[in-house]
Amino acid sequence: MWIGEPPSESEWRQPWPVLVYDLWNDPICIHPINEQRPDLVEKYTAFLTEQWEAHQALATRFTAGGEVTLAPEQLERLRALGYIR
Repeated sequence: MWIGEPPSESEWRQPWPVLVYDLWNDPICIHPINEQRPDLVEKYTAFLTEQWEAHQALATRFTAGGEVTLAPEQLERLRALGYIR
């Protein structure tokens, strides 16, 4: 659920760069190795793009639900979990 307007399609499709790190030699990910390993950047970019498209296709199968009246016990559980006040 969004507070305010949901992001537009173009905002969802921002081309964030894939950063690749050598976790053995740089375990806290300070120095990306993108320039040394463009093959990995290409591989992981393709993989993440494929996953994104698969999730977008899956999302079209779902529709918004209707209004539901919750029982007092359900409301109390949601409050106890911090989902509502």
